Amino acid sequence: MSMLKYCYLINAVVFLFMVSTKVFANKPVYVENQVDFSTSESSIVYNGKLYFPGRDLEHGTELWVYDKKVGQATMVANYSAGNQSFGPSKFIEYKGKIYFYGSSSELYSFDDTTQKIEKVTLDNGSSLYLNTRSPLVALNGKLYFFSYNDFLYSLDGDTNSVSSLARFKRSNCHMLSCDVVVYAGKLFFISQVPNSPSGSRYGNLELYSYDVKTNTGKLVAEIKPGNEDSSIEKLIVFRDKLYFSANDGIHGQELWVHDDKTGITSMVTDLSPGASGGLNVFRQPWHGMSSMAIYDGDLYFSGKNALYGEELWKLEGTTEEVTLVADILPGADSGSPHNFTVHNGKLYFSAEHNSVIKYEYLHSYSSKTNLVSKTQINYWNKDKYVHKMESINGTLYVTSRGSRTTERGWFEGVFAYDDKTDVMTEIHTNGRKTSSASGGTFGRSWFTYYLGSIFYTAYDRYQNRYTQENKIISGYYEIDLATQTSRPLIAEIVTDR
Repeated sequence: MSMLKYCYLINAVVFLFMVSTKVFANKPVYVENQVDFSTSESSIVYNGKLYFPGRDLEHGTELWVYDKKVGQATMVANYSAGNQSFGPSKFIEYKGKIYFYGSSSELYSFDDTTQKIEKVTLDNGSSLYLNTRSPLVALNGKLYFFSYNDFLYSLDGDTNSVSSLARFKRSNCHMLSCDVVVYAGKLFFISQVPNSPSGSRYGNLELYSYDVKTNTGKLVAEIKPGNEDSSIEKLIVFRDKLYFSANDGIHGQELWVHDDKTGITSMVTDLSPGASGGLNVFRQPWHGMSSMAIYDGDLYFSGKNALYGEELWKLEGTTEEVTLVADILPGADSGSPHNFTVHNGKLYFSAEHNSVIKYEYLHSYSSKTNLVSKTQINYWNKDKYVHKMESINGTLYVTSRGSRTTERGWFEGVFAYDDKTDVMTEIHTNGRKTSSASGGTFGRSWFTYYLGSIFYTAYDRYQNRYTQENKIISGYYEIDLATQTSRPLIAEIVTDR
């Protein structure tokens, strides 16, 4: 049984368990059509081992492997000579190998049986230079990816043949418009229309699709005609339709939907009449990637208007009616909910504490009680900002940023939240940073689960305010879920002046 089929089997078992325990009580159960596809990740479990981008002083960033059964992390190969980083990223398992982006934005594969890293090239041997902001997508037996010069390619893993399929102007896509979503057996993505001005950076980005069965691509809808950006973001499949945020130039940023069965693309609702729009543009990736979420059969999102400010709204799954869920900060003040994560039968998110002190607190919403609750977490004394959350093995893991009244500077950390006791436990907090020091990667880390642990990349930065010397400790870390303790698999110390 392939890893992909095994994952679908596990998902099916989990879904049946959720139904049997009435997580979806009093709601009709709706199952999305399953499509055989997967997308790339920041690190990957492959053939019982964890593969990830690891860095040390001698070799730079290379492909590393961790075998927890033997308790050892080793470098697979120093592919780039010396300390010239290979920089592997966006891993995906396909046809018994893992594929990923590497140095010079090229595509590589690694086979565990041969222990070889090989570069993927065109059939004539020419190099492929790729748009590494776009994910690798495996669909219907082929691997799809975009090049830096805007071509969509496919790789047939059985014949190792690479085909150029069509040209789309995606080289200028920014953080949140580079995603690729599989819907109705097709690839959906954002691209510039062909007549966009050559000097346009983000202008005229619209919704496109590519049908892998007929090998045809098309403009799905030009929501904002002309040479201006329609600001399409956050593509999410819900009840056999594709939802997203967009701006048509008349109504501002609002919730839109595309139905592939009818071919109709339309605005769902004009939440905030006029040009101001009812949805914010999701500029930050750790906010934008979770600014919509499917929970208990409905689609939840952060919407705004003049009456309520920016608050928690939902699209009813059965009636397709848009309703206000909770006015977290009453009146026109905004709770600004974001970072939606479903955990233990509730919808968790971060939101403003009050309109005067702009600190974020962890909140939860229960569809059973229709109540929003604020957690009584106290991991920082003052400024608080939640970056991202993930529900893993019954625990909610949170990366956040804040400061303490007793010490100068900002801190970032990974925490475990127990919803039964309403206790937030500090697992890994980085060193003190003065306000003039930059960085901190906790908020941008993606957790990977592997044999009872989760793994992530982070670094600690210290700055001496008198000498302005920076000391950085970076590494790839493991959290043991049984003990809730963190340790570095790989760590290095670099001193910058």
